[in-house]
Amino acid sequence: MRHQGSRRQLRRRPAARRHRCHHLRGRRRTRRHRSPSRHLAAAAGATLGVHGAIAVDRQMRTNLPDVFAAGDCVHTYHRLLDRHVYLPLGSTAHKQGRVAGTNALGGEALFAGSLGTQAVKVFDLVAAGTGLRDENARKAGYDPVTAATIADDHKAYYPGSTPIRIRVTGDRRTGKLLGAQLLGSRGAEIAKRIDTYATAISYGASVADIAELDLSYTPPLGSPWDAVQVATTNWQREVMERR
Repeated sequence: MRHQGSRRQLRRRPAARRHRCHHLRGRRRTRRHRSPSRHLAAAAGATLGVHGAIAVDRQMRTNLPDVFAAGDCVHTYHRLLDRHVYLPLGSTAHKQGRVAGTNALGGEALFAGSLGTQAVKVFDLVAAGTGLRDENARKAGYDPVTAATIADDHKAYYPGSTPIRIRVTGDRRTGKLLGAQLLGSRGAEIAKRIDTYATAISYGASVADIAELDLSYTPPLGSPWDAVQVATTNWQREVMERR
């Protein structure tokens, strides 16, 4: 690309090799994409919060009478941090939108909060995470310990098993589960396994509680001790060894 006055010219350069791909996706990053779109609300007098997003309470109310806001333009209540953060996610926006719509029609809905649970596919790998990592957990007043584990997605004697890399973060003092990150193949149910951790965190479970969950088992799909349980058991072992 080269600039010529106010115009831009694109020229294709011959490549030595060509590559085939199934899907190509791009996004232009400019200054206006780095902050939430809140200019209309701000001009109307709405209070701005974290990262310049529109400030709302857990009923998605702004400071303006009868004005609600939801989605990427607002800050988001975080369950573990017990405060608002800027965490724009599609799943969060849908839940906030329902709360805002319910309350706009006279209801009394409350947004439960977010953990930042998300998953992403990169070629044949899937990465997922939920909750807090060490740095944010420490800032929030926890005493975090993180343990790394590699466990098979199903019984190794059944063909096609693949490893899952799991990091579990918990509070050393209380044993409370704070977060998890997973990396594995597309067929290893990474997204559903991170959902197990997210559900447990949402209801205040300890790391030890995960081992007691009655999870499904059949050799082609899992193990008697699922990978998520192997990882939390390893966390408990490492905490004991560090004492």
